[in-house]
Amino acid sequence: MQSVDEKYILDNFDAAIKNGHIKPFFQPIIRSLTGKVCAAETLARWDDPVEGLLAPYIFIDVLERRRLIHKLDLKMIENICYGYNYIKSKGLHPLPFSINLSRLDFEQKDIFEQITDIFKKYNVPTNAVHLEITESVMLDNVDNFRPIFDLFKRAGFEMWLDDFGSGYTSLNVLKDYNFDVLKVDMKFLSSIDTTSRMLISSVINMSKKLGIHTLAEGVETKEQVEFLRSIGCELLQGYYYAKPMSAPDFEHFLAEKNMIKEQHKEREYYKKAGLLNYLSTSPFDEFENHKDYGNYSFEAGQFPLSIIELNNSKLNFLYIGKSYCKELEKLGIGDVEEMKLLVNDRTKPFYHDTLRQVELTVQAEGTIKKDYMIGDLCYSFTTRFLARTAEKIMVAVNLLVYGGEEIENRFEEINKYGRSLFYNFELVTMIYPDNDSSKSIYVNSGFQKVYGTVSLRRGIREFVSAEVYKEDMDRYLDFMDLDTIYDRIVEDNCSFVQQPFRLRTPDGRYRWRLVRMTRIPTADGKNCYMYSIQRMPPVDIRVIESEIKVHPDMFKRNKSN
Repeated sequence: MQSVDEKYILDNFDAAIKNGHIKPFFQPIIRSLTGKVCAAETLARWDDPVEGLLAPYIFIDVLERRRLIHKLDLKMIENICYGYNYIKSKGLHPLPFSINLSRLDFEQKDIFEQITDIFKKYNVPTNAVHLEITESVMLDNVDNFRPIFDLFKRAGFEMWLDDFGSGYTSLNVLKDYNFDVLKVDMKFLSSIDTTSRMLISSVINMSKKLGIHTLAEGVETKEQVEFLRSIGCELLQGYYYAKPMSAPDFEHFLAEKNMIKEQHKEREYYKKAGLLNYLSTSPFDEFENHKDYGNYSFEAGQFPLSIIELNNSKLNFLYIGKSYCKELEKLGIGDVEEMKLLVNDRTKPFYHDTLRQVELTVQAEGTIKKDYMIGDLCYSFTTRFLARTAEKIMVAVNLLVYGGEEIENRFEEINKYGRSLFYNFELVTMIYPDNDSSKSIYVNSGFQKVYGTVSLRRGIREFVSAEVYKEDMDRYLDFMDLDTIYDRIVEDNCSFVQQPFRLRTPDGRYRWRLVRMTRIPTADGKNCYMYSIQRMPPVDIRVIESEIKVHPDMFKRNKSN
């Protein structure tokens, strides 16, 4: 063990600061949702020309006992500000830095002025550095600390509570002070057993409800990373990613490990989403109103939750919970990778259904719930708006697939009330372009025959000849173009296309009817549509006839697009 006496520390401290022997080391902070480096904690290291690199415990303890630690902390802040400007001068975007202030710093009556003067000197924004404070600061300086804390907050600094849980009054501290980030040290937990999971989950759950962001430090294993990510802990720091390192080594780490730095414009975006509580049984309600506490599970998975990001029309899953995966299995989707491929396949209904609902959710900036059917399965898809930038949109998703008695009851209701809906139609037919076939569902129209029993495409031609008004024939054939129907539905950002046509009625006259083609999702992704004919109210007919006289080509499709 390295041994350097106290006298050596005291005799050489001022020279070490003056000559740059005390240097900032950096440990990366990772955003769990993306894996990007979003900040770095700055730690003091003394690289002595005689003794070499001194372990922090050797000089920190001496400087605190001798009331000199404030000189070290102020020098570190100055180093950070200098480094911030150096990085900017190279055309790069600096990461935010955090630095731990000693409780003894607050014995300096002008500590706020000393720190802010450094920021003014280097013209560095206060939100570029986050101040980490242990709860002992608040206990030892109750009368003095609160006014200083408020000064730092008003000046734009983020205040982080370090070593949460190490003292006896942590809850009182959270009650009395408005911290931005709560840091939990994983080292006080020997392993990720059931008790540990309950303790950490309770802290994360409480923080989310208070609107405080969370960081786990001392993360050393993949198991810890996966668990912390699953319960929604936002920020991760520890030896699993990297030890504290010098500035050159930190730059090398970012390049060698292909670590992506979070851009400044992304920070508020991810911070907003970070308050979503994965552990709540009603996370959407809680996200909208933190006073709606809901129920709580010490381990994520009770609520089928995922987080989707839309970027350049591509859908990416940032998070998928265990229960969400179970719901995917009910839909016949074996794993997450299959879902990622399926949801971005523009030839499949999943992509367009999801894209359309995400866009509606963003427009509402709230929660949208829709039901879908795929084959014999019915599922609810609920999306909650989280955050957006100019390029990206993030929503939370709840997936619930109906099965067992629930699906039977659901289908019974759909069947019961669905039959009554058919009375609004004169004809309902399922058509399958891939198989050139159709299936009659409901007929109450008096047409000459059932068309398409042999060939769907032949049936369309026969129907035009026998049932469509002469002036509408070409337009009807264009409307029923099976090779373009899918693209037209997608282009209209809807689930159907429709047009009015004059069709023959049993009395031999031609009357206006609304013809609609509705896309029906199928489990195998094949094309399936519901073709329906519906009567139109007189007022609509009068409007159409009036408009056609003025705009005879109003229903003509622009094929150049």
